[in-house]
Amino acid sequence: LVALFSSAIICTVLTHIFPADFDWSDFRVIPAIEADDSATLSIQEKAGLDKVFKYTVWTGVGLGSVLLIVWPLLTLPAGVFTQGYFTFWVILSIIWGL
Repeated sequence: LVALFSSAIICTVLTHIFPADFDWSDFRVIPAIEADDSATLSIQEKAGLDKVFKYTVWTGVGLGSVLLIVWPLLTLPAGVFTQGYFTFWVILSIIWGL
């Protein structure tokens, strides 16, 4: 949980300390998609986007559940980590990150 929320806190604090000099009117130059006649989707393209969206949502929910619930629960049977078990856990985390 610290990893999830610390980045939001750090970004917010640093943004207030070192604000960027950005001209938000630059966004008004970008044309709206409603103004573009060629920006319509066919039924097949919409179906494909819906399929990819569902896959992305389920993958995000699944991976989030594994990382936030299952992964920490796997440490409970070990109780207090021995040095060997901690080494195994660190190596497993590094391999997962690769």
